[in-house]
Amino acid sequence: MTDARFILSQYDNMTTEPPPSSIVTWIEARRVLPSDSPIPGYYRFNRTPYQKEICENLNPYSPIRETIVLKSRKVGMTTAVDGAIGFWIGAWPSSIIYCTATESLAKQWATENILHVIESCGLNDRLIAPFSNARNKRNAVTTKRIEFIGGNLSIISSGSTDARRAKNCRVLVLDETDGLPEMTTTGEGSFIEILRGHQMAWGARRKFCAFSSPTTLESSAIWRLYSAYDERKFLIPCPVCGRDIELVDADDEANHGLKADTQAGKIIDVYYLCPHCGDVFHNKDKTIFFSDNPHCKKDPHKKLEPAHWEPTKKTDDPYSRSYSINSLYSPIGAMTWTDMFKAKVKARSEGGDGLRSYVNLYLGLPFKDTGQRPKVDRVIELRGEYKSGEVPKGVVFLVAAVDVQKGSEKDPDNPPRLELEILGICPGRISYSIFYKRIEGAIDDPYGGAWEKFTDWASEGGLTYTRADGLPLRVQIIGIDSGYLPDVVYRFCEAGRDILPVKGFGQKSMAAGKDEKGDLPGGYKRYRASKIGSSEIRLLEINTWHYKDHVYNRLKIERQPGDVQKNGFCGFPRDYGDEYFLMLCGEEKRTDGSFHPIRERVEALDCRVYNEALADFFLEMQVMAWKQWYQSKKGWSLIRLKEIDTLFVLEKIRQNPRNVFSGIYK
Repeated sequence: MTDARFILSQYDNMTTEPPPSSIVTWIEARRVLPSDSPIPGYYRFNRTPYQKEICENLNPYSPIRETIVLKSRKVGMTTAVDGAIGFWIGAWPSSIIYCTATESLAKQWATENILHVIESCGLNDRLIAPFSNARNKRNAVTTKRIEFIGGNLSIISSGSTDARRAKNCRVLVLDETDGLPEMTTTGEGSFIEILRGHQMAWGARRKFCAFSSPTTLESSAIWRLYSAYDERKFLIPCPVCGRDIELVDADDEANHGLKADTQAGKIIDVYYLCPHCGDVFHNKDKTIFFSDNPHCKKDPHKKLEPAHWEPTKKTDDPYSRSYSINSLYSPIGAMTWTDMFKAKVKARSEGGDGLRSYVNLYLGLPFKDTGQRPKVDRVIELRGEYKSGEVPKGVVFLVAAVDVQKGSEKDPDNPPRLELEILGICPGRISYSIFYKRIEGAIDDPYGGAWEKFTDWASEGGLTYTRADGLPLRVQIIGIDSGYLPDVVYRFCEAGRDILPVKGFGQKSMAAGKDEKGDLPGGYKRYRASKIGSSEIRLLEINTWHYKDHVYNRLKIERQPGDVQKNGFCGFPRDYGDEYFLMLCGEEKRTDGSFHPIRERVEALDCRVYNEALADFFLEMQVMAWKQWYQSKKGWSLIRLKEIDTLFVLEKIRQNPRNVFSGIYK
């Protein structure tokens, strides 16, 4: 038979029917789950009706282009999307990319999940094994690529170089989206946007599906994608009253949600309380409210709308949808409400990471670490009897920190400015805020604007104060925030003897390749003073997480009656307004040790952090200077020099404020 006759003979075997119009119908007619799965046998969407619309969005007949699913565990979303990929292999062949978080997950999906879909749906005859000759034959299925008649499936992970290679695909599926990196390590930009770029040639016919359990509110990629669209919720008819409700795990005080009866600490019954009728129903009632023909106990003959998705937000994009589903919807035969309630109890007892896991994996929501911070009203009570500009008798030396604020010339409430605090340090590291000042003006010229005003103020005695016993004290060292305009700050600091730029870092590690020891757990540094290039200026790099934690712990020390206070106490003038204390307590400490602002203005906290680091740096430099002096002038041995520490220096300065070495900080 000639090639032409062979080709013509194949027309008799060609179907004249169009491809199937429903993914759900196609899957139910073919998909069989293995015996080792929680629900073996033919795949039926009446167990998981929330999957229907999501799968049909991936149908080529559907106008929906992007489908985002914010999910918990045990809702079968991976299994459902696997079936949809099987549809694209067997019913509507095209180019597909499946991407997941890690190489091991990609390999597992390639060797287990998708192969079972292919076998159970009878798609083995669709696979092709390309070869160039009889000796160079390839397998149709590898851990990175599956080729079939009319298309191919690429299987990649976040660590795969294929993710960044130029290729076209009509269908893009992102599994475990929050496990993918936000940005590439090679400088191309957003990892997800690079993957999306593979679809652009398909225009309106492309299909993008991303699903994942979320991580934290600040970092979750799936939460950002979900929030960009219509945020659909799955509503079920209450099996008692018939009204639509969303299954949620509400607070204990709420009059609805997942509840439990306990006796002697043991769970007797777990049920759901309807917010409308106040009656209870159980996990077993999923057979009723997941049914295509649901009914309710109060009116069995009332026709109810089956469980369905409903958007909760209007968007300008009619071709994209986002969905949120939690473990309360898990099908019968999988996770029960009792399992979920026990998980909640366990998470509460563990707190921290346990609670985060429960929110992420069972509620399918991003975890918002509420954090910890001092109570503002308690901190306000630390105000004393002295006024701003006065120095309590116990203060030994003064430091000053300047925070540079960009602001806006068009905003009178937030102009470009410098904000500074003078802090007095006492033995026992008791501290008193002496003065807080705001200097408005341009900040981009080190010789004009706010900088000129600062210089004039300082030259007029702004850095010199009189202690309560009549002794004059001058600010010993000034630190200026260089994070925003480093070049301007460096030039300004060149003109001052005891002025140096400072810069905050969340955590400050030991310098790589240098003989440097960490002075905090984990090898971290409190601060590091390093030269800037070939200049004589020294930059003080500050571990802000450490000092913010340090400050917040000290703000918890209560004021004692009388003049004698506990070590670490922080005092404030009686005329400081509430806004200062709101700024000072304007960040929260999260469980990972990081700090996050809860309000726009936190300049008072920044100044206090810089001042605490400056005080440490000042004392360390004084210790070094006194050791050098005693060694050269008195001939002290190395053993005796160990007697010189911060307590030694503080006592020296207390005896005479002139016992200070100046000009040694650059």
